[in-house]
Amino acid sequence: MKHLDECTQRANKWRVRALAFGRNLVPRIAALSGTGYPGCGFHYEKERRVRNICRILDRPFGVSRIGMVRYLIVKVGLERLAREVAQAEAYVRGRATC
Repeated sequence: MKHLDECTQRANKWRVRALAFGRNLVPRIAALSGTGYPGCGFHYEKERRVRNICRILDRPFGVSRIGMVRYLIVKVGLERLAREVAQAEAYVRGRATC
């Protein structure tokens, strides 16, 4: 149980940083609206995903295996969303310079 407590403490420290990062993704996603990047048909899905991730990150992770599983799922989801946004921004920037 001590190991689980330590993991939960680390996850909750990460949660605070991740929540700030997720909230910073919101205006970046909004700026992509209407730009016509590849995958823009799923733009509103990105907005929905970032809202859901921030809602989950708003509450501390519990001291349990389920809390740790939730942490891992949210972490992977946030990293994937950030990568998708960065790729879309790079495409829009590259297209603007042509």
